Amino acid sequence: DQAVAHLIPYASGPTLPITLSFRETYRRARVVTLAGEMAVQPARGQLGAEIAVREFADYAAVELEA
Repeated sequence: DQAVAHLIPYASGPTLPITLSFRETYRRARVVTLAGEMAVQPARGQLGAEIAVREFADYAAVELEA
């Protein structure tokens, strides 16, 4: 299974770091921003997979693979 989460900030400037939580467990994740992309290791959380996303501006996409 694959999934993607699109993140769009509604304020100007960089966001604060955030953590996304998903019920399904994912093995791989990649954060894609206008500045580049970075592989992220999903962490096991109470509800499933947690993905840490660093600061970004304008747009970010989190691509997930089960």
